Amino acid sequence: MMKHYTLRAAALAGVCMLPLAAVAQEAEQYNSEVDLGVRGQTSTSPVYGRYNGFVKDGAQFLGGFSLNGGDAWDSGGTTYYHLQGTNLDYTSDKVAPEGTVSLKLGNQGRWGVNAYYDAITYTGEQFYSAFTPANHGVLGLQPGFPRFGGASATSGTGAVTSLATTGAAGTFNPLHSLFQQQTAGTRRDIVGGDVKFIFGDWTFTTGVKQEHKQGSVLDTFDQSTSGLAFGLPVDFDTIRYTAQMAFNSRRLQALLGYTFSGFDDANTSTIAPYFLAGTATSASSVGFQKYSAYENPPSNQAHYLNGSLGFDVNDYSRVMANARAGVEMQNGALGNGTGTPLTAVDGANILASNPNTAGLAAQVYAGNITATSQPMLHLTLRGSYSFDERKADWRNPIAGAAGQSESVPVPANAFSVGQSWTKQQGMLEAGYRILPSTKLTVGYIFDKTDRDLSYVTHSNTNTVSVKLASQPLANLSGWVSYEYSDRSGGQQVTYVAPTATTGVQTSSEVTQFNSNLGFLAIPWYQAPSHTNTVKLRSDYQVGEAVDLGVTGKLAEHDYQYIPGFVGLARNYTAEAGPDLSYTPNKRLAAHLFYSYEEIYYGDRGASPAYDVNGFYGTSAPSTDHIHTVGLSADWKATEKLKFGASYTFYYGDLNYNLFDGVTTATSGLNSSQISNIQNVPGINSSMHSVKLRASYQLAPNMDWMVGYTYDMFKDNDWAFNTFSNVGASNLNGGVYVTDGEVNPSYHVHSLYTEVKVRF
Repeated sequence: MMKHYTLRAAALAGVCMLPLAAVAQEAEQYNSEVDLGVRGQTSTSPVYGRYNGFVKDGAQFLGGFSLNGGDAWDSGGTTYYHLQGTNLDYTSDKVAPEGTVSLKLGNQGRWGVNAYYDAITYTGEQFYSAFTPANHGVLGLQPGFPRFGGASATSGTGAVTSLATTGAAGTFNPLHSLFQQQTAGTRRDIVGGDVKFIFGDWTFTTGVKQEHKQGSVLDTFDQSTSGLAFGLPVDFDTIRYTAQMAFNSRRLQALLGYTFSGFDDANTSTIAPYFLAGTATSASSVGFQKYSAYENPPSNQAHYLNGSLGFDVNDYSRVMANARAGVEMQNGALGNGTGTPLTAVDGANILASNPNTAGLAAQVYAGNITATSQPMLHLTLRGSYSFDERKADWRNPIAGAAGQSESVPVPANAFSVGQSWTKQQGMLEAGYRILPSTKLTVGYIFDKTDRDLSYVTHSNTNTVSVKLASQPLANLSGWVSYEYSDRSGGQQVTYVAPTATTGVQTSSEVTQFNSNLGFLAIPWYQAPSHTNTVKLRSDYQVGEAVDLGVTGKLAEHDYQYIPGFVGLARNYTAEAGPDLSYTPNKRLAAHLFYSYEEIYYGDRGASPAYDVNGFYGTSAPSTDHIHTVGLSADWKATEKLKFGASYTFYYGDLNYNLFDGVTTATSGLNSSQISNIQNVPGINSSMHSVKLRASYQLAPNMDWMVGYTYDMFKDNDWAFNTFSNVGASNLNGGVYVTDGEVNPSYHVHSLYTEVKVRF
């Protein structure tokens, strides 16, 4: 809290300097300013305030300041200072959700000091959940016991009382009446600074950045008989320290630096509930609540040593090289799946998915070298080579439980396996000016990737490109480019866990695909593919008042799966739109734009049988559309009075198809697997945003501004407002707790006014 009060005092100190503005009027040169304002909005909406922090309705007093000073330009001195604050909240005892305060001071060319504070908020989803962090479970239910539903039963220690008021074993009291509405969100408080000293051609810099992040994020858990939405607590601290020295002369530039990064998680694990179903005939195994440890990210640290070197070979050629080596380590053990508060009757650590020991480390190496040259008039050449390598060879056991026994958790042996890779890229590019107003650029890129424990362990990508830029007329200019990329996959392996007892992979688990191995999906970003991309931009000036621009892009991807694989077979993205600027005179400026985007996905799957082409399932195409229109205008009515207005409209639809109605040619196909497939309902959303503003110059050093905004967002996603609940009366037939996320649609009006004083 002391930090917040100190920052607020600095902001108020800036306000107290307002009388100095009267003295500064004589010079008619202002280099500092202070602004004070009030803002109010009509609605509470986490989505509207997701990034700006304006979540709740009501009023806020906001402001900022910028104080600049130092030696006068004709004094011979070079000292300076700059103190700035933005989005400061004068209403409460804390800095506004997006408030910043920074201080810079120093002596130009000799030394400098920089210190800053930054507050960043993120407001997440609203949802209904059975989990409340205070009691680690459903409100009104003791974790583990008592059971919900069914007759009274005895298990473990002590009697268990049923929550059902009537009915035989297998009935239960619906849980949705016990759920609570929650809002996920995080706040980041960042403080840092750096110091630099300059001695001739040498510059020495050191800095530190400390960040604390606290709040919660929406998470979900699903198993065969239940599911749950809950807020996963966040309590992170991150620190980053850097130190470097740099040399800078006319032809040679060099840098050597060290970076330390540390991450500390205050929560080793989170206790989260889940639900199990029993049989409808056994009172001792009717569905009940249990809870388990949900492992949080482990604390870790990383050390990096980096360097760079730049050298001008001559007046027409330059070489630049960068290199980095480091080690990334997990330095904190995760929670033990069999420890407190878990007991034999309370639950098994079925949610744990990370190693429970420290000491894991990965070595990372990266570097690149780039050369540019102009060997002759009108010709420019550029070439580069880069690599990125990660070595992470570990087989580390994971604590867990194979069974969900109510009495004794059954331990399971599993392993966390580190993935290693080497990525290399070579690039060549040549640009030649064919005509004084026309330039042709051609390029070639070769990418090579080698990685283990992946569906595709080796792949090569060749990319060629050409770009033509021209200005055939004085008022007409533009460019067009084409790029073709071919990615071929080498050895392909299945990504499966090592053996449970030894942690070593067997030959049956890593198999080269030289035959069809069954239903398997390769990630699209690893699959062999062909990509074609066309881009263009044209600008045409009509007279002195009108500028017309047109942009376009088409990117098409075809994925080359071998028979037996399913996944994304083809997709493309098409974008196009004009923009128009109108400036008839110095007082009026207007801008209009329209953007259209179409996204196509052609998935192959949804059936465990071959089609007539030898692929699994059928093609299920989906096409999404996005329209965006914007209009803005600024009018200078007089030298003192100005107006501005803008309107933006957005509309998008999303479709996800599972089946296109074509059955496979395989005679052994289970008809229910086709007849029961239905496409998911389409989703569309729209947004309107209106902004009006006006400003008036009250005095040479004082401006007054007033503004109004209206923002509307509507989303018809059928998944929203699906209230979390437990399913039908037959617990054994389905106990489901769904994600009860609240629809993010909103209507928000806001009004604000501000006075800015310069001095």
